[in-house]
Order: sequence, then C-alpha cells, then structure tokens
Amino acid sequence: MRADMCRFLLILAEIRVVLVLTRLWAAWLFCAHAFRYLASCVLLWLVLLLRVICLTSGYALLSFGSAHADVASRLNTMQVPGLVWQPVQPIDVAAIPLHIKPFTATQSVARVAEALADHQDVFQRILVSPGLAILSGVSEEAHWLAEIWRVSEHAESSAGRVSVLSFAGLPNLPVADHHAYSWLPTHATKLAQWGDGTVGPPSRAAELARGVIQTLYRMPASAAISRHQLASRLRSQGWSALLPMSSELSVQSWQLWQQHGEELFLFFLDTAQGFFLYVHHTR
Repeated sequence: MRADMCRFLLILAEIRVVLVLTRLWAAWLFCAHAFRYLASCVLLWLVLLLRVICLTSGYALLSFGSAHADVASRLNTMQVPGLVWQPVQPIDVAAIPLHIKPFTATQSVARVAEALADHQDVFQRILVSPGLAILSGVSEEAHWLAEIWRVSEHAESSAGRVSVLSFAGLPNLPVADHHAYSWLPTHATKLAQWGDGTVGPPSRAAELARGVIQTLYRMPASAAISRHQLASRLRSQGWSALLPMSSELSVQSWQLWQQHGEELFLFFLDTAQGFFLYVHHTR
C-alpha cells in the first residue's frame, strides 16, 4: 500500500511539473526574477524533492535488502543514437546519491523521447507536452527520470538530462522533531519531514536559525476547502501572498507566501487517495 502511494505521488508530481511548465511559463520567469528563483528552483526540482521525501520517510518503492546497483555505471553506459552526452554529474541530496547526465541532440523532442523509451528496463512512463517530454521509471532500487526540451525554434534541436536517484541500502530516516505550523488545520497528518540541519526543535535558538524544512501532509478535507482555509489562516497570521490569489494556478496547484524574511512554498496534490500538501519553508 505504501509503495503504491509513493508511485502515485511520483506520477502526479511529474504531471504537475509538465502543466506548470506549459501553462505558466511567463509567470515562472517572473517568479524566478522577483523571488530569488524560489518558484523556478522548487518547481524545476519538485519531482526530485518528492522522490527524496518518499524514499527518506520509509515509503520506499522496493526493498532495501537487495544489493546496491551501480547506477552511475549504468547511466554511463546508456547508449542512445544521436545524443551527445556530457559527463555524469554526481550530487548528494539529503545524503542520497543523485547522478545527472546532460545531453544535446540534433533531433526533435519526440524522436529523442522515442529513443529513450526503448530502455524499458528503466523507463516505464512518459508524459508529453508541446516542446517537452518526461520519462520516468523504477529499476534496481533507483528512480530514473529523463527530461527533454526543445532548445530553439528549430524543431530538430533538443537538449535534456537523465537523472537517477539511488535508494538501495538506505535506512529509514526518522521524521524530524519539528513543531506543527499554527496555520495548519488540526486534522492534518504529517507523513514525512526533514530539514537541512540548521532547523531544530522549537527553541529560541532554533527559531532564529536560517534553513529549509520540507514537509508532506495529508488532509481529509476537500482540496478547495483546504486551500482557501489555509490562505485565510496564513493571512490572519500576517503572511502575504507573493502572487495574486485570484491566479488559477496559485489557487489550484501552488501558493507562495512571505513574512519577515521567511518564505513558504505550498504545493497541492488532490488525489483519489486524499488531499496532500507539500510545504517548502525557507527562513
């Protein structure tokens, strides 16, 4: 059940990223310039963040018991006709190894997506939008993601990257001991939470610390009621919306708030499994 829930969240996150990229590109650029790249960075890496939050909270897609796969080697040896690869870039995200391999191609987005889709051992899903394609899948205790986009007006020119997030052998990290937000409804259930090490339990020192904390909640109330309830509570506590709340996407999918140098990015997932809220809190 937990594995199915995690897969469902990952698929929804990928779909939401495509919708954001295609429907509000202008708003994306505005947010990137005006709000220290918070919106662009968070939305661009939202799939990565939800991949990490699922895996580090115990909702692993596969058992941790099997041997750790050499995902960097698998990524290095991936053969796709027509792609010009750059070296693999290793990154640690919340102590989880992530490997990214950028590429360029003198082929259309659709042609590159078709070629990558031949690697059915690592890619089982594909999402397509004009000028953009995203492939994803799970293989050998790793989550694979391929992003392909058009780089110019010429249809036969594209670029992208393949990233793989390995979770073999990872322990179940404990949920951080962080106080609940006072603007959250009392029926919100915390599924997972972690910070960057500078945010601690409630104390004067912790309150003054700078850092990022990320949390995933589930709420039984309907999405529409919960969204407007959250907005009302935040305003009553002195938070200001960074984007007009009349904006379709800001109301239905995500919201940006700020107060005294702190910023909140709220991302909503309305599913048949319930209403989920992802909170990215910067202070």
